[in-house]
Amino acid sequence: INHKRIAINYLYFSMVTGLSGAALATMIRMELAHPGSPFFKGDSLRYLQVITAHGLIMVFFVVVPILFGGFANFLIPYHVGSKDVAY
Repeated sequence: INHKRIAINYLYFSMVTGLSGAALATMIRMELAHPGSPFFKGDSLRYLQVITAHGLIMVFFVVVPILFGGFANFLIPYHVGSKDVAY
């Protein structure tokens, strides 16, 4: 498997999970704009759960795969001068 293809797969995965993180961010913003919105119905625990899920998704499923999966797999073989990765 080509290292560029692996990097592109990581970037696609990050974009898809980024959309789910953006959807959670939109729900958070709607609650802040209109307290008691139909998404949470005044349930503060659910609001905190959505904030936590948004943070975890954005860090561990968007930022980390982009940095270590996408950019590292794409750029490191070029940087060290190899034509392919070991796997």
